[in-house]
Amino acid sequence: MSEGRAFVQTLQQLGEPLYMCQPPTGYHQTADAWVSAGGLVTRMNFATRLVSGNMPGVTLPANPPPAQELALRIGSPEFQRH
Repeated sequence: MSEGRAFVQTLQQLGEPLYMCQPPTGYHQTADAWVSAGGLVTRMNFATRLVSGNMPGVTLPANPPPAQELALRIGSPEFQRH
């Protein structure tokens, strides 16, 4: 992340401004503290912008070559269980 303004603005829109939580335990994890129709739409829009590469200042890593991806999958703990 080269510039975090868009990310920080989104956190503020979600009611969770970066480093501004008053209690040292962090933001509440109960639904009534963060669930709302507007919050859900904002989260969905944020996720869409992030994964589509439309978040200013954020660049996603390139996809690994197919052979490397296959090797990582075969060597993963999840694959080893089967």
